[in-house]
Amino acid sequence: MAKLVLSKFLKEELQKIESITSNAVPLDVAEHMILGTDHAEIGALILAKWFFPIDIVNAVYWHHNPERIKNSDMQSDIVCLSNQRCQSNADRDSVSGQFAKPSSAVLKRLGMKLDQHKEMALKAHNWMEKLSDTLTFD
Repeated sequence: MAKLVLSKFLKEELQKIESITSNAVPLDVAEHMILGTDHAEIGALILAKWFFPIDIVNAVYWHHNPERIKNSDMQSDIVCLSNQRCQSNADRDSVSGQFAKPSSAVLKRLGMKLDQHKEMALKAHNWMEKLSDTLTFD
């Protein structure tokens, strides 16, 4: 949602951010370089203004920094893990091909082992490929 707001009102800044991220700089880091904030903080501020429950606001705010959550809850950890899942390719780094490890703090709080996460990530990746094949029209 915050990314949609940014794309509507900060087109020039987004071009600069995209240029920075093309050099393997993480999106949130590039956003801080250009905007002094990032989409997580902007999204959380919007949700707070709309009177969303604090646990949802916190889940959005902390989805890039799960180790820093003081009072984490399952919802925040699931959002963090889901975000990381969306940002990866079967949890493998696109440059090195190595497994991108999720936050150990998140896995611990969710009671998951790394092997379980790998299996879940691979299943999700395979499911997405099948879905993509099904939705592809030639």
